Amino acid sequence: MITAVEPNALGTARMTAQRATEAVRGFIGHCQMRAIAAGLFSEERMFFYEKLLELARIIEAMPTTGKTDGQGTAAIVQLRYFAGGSGEWLITEKDVGAIGDGPEDFQSQAFGLACPFGDAGELGYISIRELINAGAQLDLHWTPKPLAEAKR
Repeated sequence: MITAVEPNALGTARMTAQRATEAVRGFIGHCQMRAIAAGLFSEERMFFYEKLLELARIIEAMPTTGKTDGQGTAAIVQLRYFAGGSGEWLITEKDVGAIGDGPEDFQSQAFGLACPFGDAGELGYISIRELINAGAQLDLHWTPKPLAEAKR
């Protein structure tokens, strides 16, 4: 389990940030990850450490494929992606992966509500890789909440 970073424990924080980076790798685009990495060496490094650790904790605790089946709008939206205009993708489950998936393929899809046109959207499987490659960004300020509340 990843723990909070103490301001005076920079050596430990670097090691923990490295672990957290591995946990979020399949969920965040290269540009966003580079921005966070740059922030880790800036004046605001504690903000970026804490944000990275927070994302890692959310991702590690996320339900896997099928675990929110039957919960409907009570399922918790763990992550939110957004792209130009009003497109958004609300993720409730992460992929468990398949035997033989390499590290680059493990997080190939997730489950949630896809609203690419700002409409009511549709529940289903979402390719995280395709979202990121199309320019969608992970909402770094998202707070997990039930789908019913997130749709408002």
